[in-house]
Amino acid sequence: MAFTVAGPGRFLASGHPDLREDLPPHLGLIESTDAGETWQPLALQGEADFHILEQVGDDLYAYDATSGRLLVTQDQKSFTEVAQLPLLSITADPEDSNSLIGTTNQGQLIEIDATTGATAERPGPPLVLFETTSEGDVVGIDPAGTIQVSDDSGETWTRHGSIGGQPAAFSITGTEWYAATQDQVIRSVDDGDTWTKVL
Repeated sequence: MAFTVAGPGRFLASGHPDLREDLPPHLGLIESTDAGETWQPLALQGEADFHILEQVGDDLYAYDATSGRLLVTQDQKSFTEVAQLPLLSITADPEDSNSLIGTTNQGQLIEIDATTGATAERPGPPLVLFETTSEGDVVGIDPAGTIQVSDDSGETWTRHGSIGGQPAAFSITGTEWYAATQDQVIRSVDDGDTWTKVL
């Protein structure tokens, strides 16, 4: 349900086990140190179902869909609550790592103060998934798959290309942007203007 790269060969994830395995229905936070070959539990197994994992510097933000709580951790074992609200996606404000840009389950853009938990609505298009580029641009995808890019921390947005369907996942690695719909994985190397099928 959620996945992030925490370092070379180190992945963090959450989700649900294969029904053939003797594990609780919610995996909590799990870790792989061999690029996904094997996984070990880190925290909150059987308690949390994280649908968002966002690494921001030393902080890992994790949204638990079972409780509606946005949590933060530095050691991946103990967690502090940041806020409680329905979220689809978050990313860090490129200008301020303590300020998060998020979208609610209604598609409303919001700003979250990670130090106080205070939230404020932001104007802008309805977006469901976010990423931040290495240059500091915020990139979002709307429910129809249209790419929107902001170079001023979410104040204004510019429309780019489209992934051609409802987004299921989105990730940016260097100059390569990857997105998934229900039936394909695609890649863009021109800031989301055009996309080619990978899988």
